[in-house]
Amino acid sequence: MSTTSPPPASPSSSDLPLPLPLLIPLLALFLWLITTTTTSSLPSFSNKRILLLTAHPDDESMFFAPLLTRLTRPSAGNRVKILCLSTGDANGLGDVRKGEVKRAAEMLGVENGERDVLVLDDQRFRDGMGEVWGREGVVDALGRTIVRGWEDGDTKKIMAMEEGALASTEQVGSKTSSRSQEQEGRDDGPSRRRQPSTKAKTKVTAATISEGGVGKQANLDVLITFDKHGVSSHPNHIALFHGAVAFIEGLSSLSPPSSTSRTSLDTSQQATSSLKGDAANRLELYTLPSIPLYRKYISLLDVLPTLILAIIYRFRVRSRVSTAGKDKDKNLDKGNAKGKLKGKGKDESQGKADSRSARQREAEYPSSIVVISGPWEYARAAKAMVTGHWSQMVWFRWGWVGMGRYMVVGELRRWEGR
Repeated sequence: MSTTSPPPASPSSSDLPLPLPLLIPLLALFLWLITTTTTSSLPSFSNKRILLLTAHPDDESMFFAPLLTRLTRPSAGNRVKILCLSTGDANGLGDVRKGEVKRAAEMLGVENGERDVLVLDDQRFRDGMGEVWGREGVVDALGRTIVRGWEDGDTKKIMAMEEGALASTEQVGSKTSSRSQEQEGRDDGPSRRRQPSTKAKTKVTAATISEGGVGKQANLDVLITFDKHGVSSHPNHIALFHGAVAFIEGLSSLSPPSSTSRTSLDTSQQATSSLKGDAANRLELYTLPSIPLYRKYISLLDVLPTLILAIIYRFRVRSRVSTAGKDKDKNLDKGNAKGKLKGKGKDESQGKADSRSARQREAEYPSSIVVISGPWEYARAAKAMVTGHWSQMVWFRWGWVGMGRYMVVGELRRWEGR
């Protein structure tokens, strides 16, 4: 008697493997969450008065969204304001865009768009790739916005100092280059890159702004803007960097205000630095690094290269500080060898104080800051771009929102001087 085997039982739904099209996005989401969690403890700002300097409405959402969502967290204790130098009126939408940037800023965490976002309508800052913004205009706008007691002649004083610093740096660099060529027994001609000496670099830096305690003080701890390449090579972005550098370097040369006055973005009741003394009055400049085109549209895939380059940058900064300290020690040793032992103890104490100051500066103002947005922060950034700046959502902006690296990865580097 023949028997027939029963048909194989069909697998239950719980036994079926997930289809590949569903597995891939789930795996990507898991890795995204893991990355966000593991990088959340990276150095950042806390209890700082921060000003973001932008060129156009939508810059804050296109390029700085991850940073804004992190810096405006209540737990960080920062107070963040935005100064936008133009209305973006290239297409006649200036009034519309002024309202858009204030709404978008609130979506990204700025407390009050009407109070904390200032958009200038100034003929010196006309929107356009062909428009050239002078450093003097940027310096003047910063001074009148955030410095108490800013006077009409202060801008000219800073620009005179800036021109002198540039000339001095170029002259020192030329002499250094000439000496190097003579030592090497060759002349590479004018194409040889000129590098200013350490003395020229340390003559005017962000670290020396308020150490004398005599210059005018910006009601601010941190100034953030684009780097010298402007991220997108936009000349308006690049102008902000050069203007910010001139402003930072020249601020301490100005006389203190004779009377109390308010600024356009008043920060008198905002959070202040936890440092005391001169360090509490320090104003640091941070810039958004420009990256190659192929990295701009790979979204989260750029996390690892960004972290690696940030580590390298911090190492280079520490190496420069260490090298400067060793050079100073060598000079002290030479002086002591010549019999100048009277001030040895004082010099050693000063060296230790400089070392403590450098460590304290790094703790309060990290040389490199990296922020990786989680899904929720990215959703806020996308909303700020799509709904906040709806007038600007042409077809290629959708690609930026979906694949742009600056929508999910934020990075800042502390400016270390010329």
